[in-house]
Amino acid sequence: MAKNLPKSIIFAVVILFAATLAVADVVIVEFHAAAGYNRVELTWKVSQETNVSGYQIQRSTDGQSFVAIDFVKATPASASPASPKSYQYVDRTIFKPTGRTFYYRLGVKDADSDEIISYSPTAVVSPQISGVHHTWGSIKAMFR
Repeated sequence: MAKNLPKSIIFAVVILFAATLAVADVVIVEFHAAAGYNRVELTWKVSQETNVSGYQIQRSTDGQSFVAIDFVKATPASASPASPKSYQYVDRTIFKPTGRTFYYRLGVKDADSDEIISYSPTAVVSPQISGVHHTWGSIKAMFR
């Protein structure tokens, strides 16, 4: 049956099949959120990272509705189970009252389509906010 097909059609089928094999793959070994004064520090380690453009940082105040707040590009160095890669991000945009709980997760972006293909587990933290920082956040909210 393939003998009757033009060579251009056979070539197109081969290209399509090869493109479907490029799938992003990442194993997030650890993901932590640490409360600081007027900030939250996120750290994570990955043991493998193939065809990943980076990690979308997402935050929520209810653990259900997440909003993207930033993006961290994947570094070109390879990672393995014996030698995981480490990443860090500091969220300094916390302007809510002390005692508020924030939820964070990572959205893993595929390098080819730039779509989010998976999410990390959720990390929960309650940072301490200074009075001045809280007041500035309230002033900014009035002009949104």
